[in-house]
Amino acid sequence: MFKDKRQVLRSLQSRIRDQFGVSIAETGAQDSWQTAELTIACAASDANYARATLEKIADFIEDFHLPVTIIAAESELVYF
Repeated sequence: MFKDKRQVLRSLQSRIRDQFGVSIAETGAQDSWQTAELTIACAASDANYARATLEKIADFIEDFHLPVTIIAAESELVYF
């Protein structure tokens, strides 16, 4: 079961990284074979661009060809 989860997550992470140019990592729920927590970081000079990119990523995940569902999502903008 865990092997299947890892394979799905690796595929999803790779596609998101390649298509959107963001950083992505599994940051929680590693002991559960049914859930995963992913953290995505997007660096941008425009907050609207960052928000739009994260929304596109959420749509991409929902439309992913494997059994993946977003249960909860949150975002935080950090200004420098």
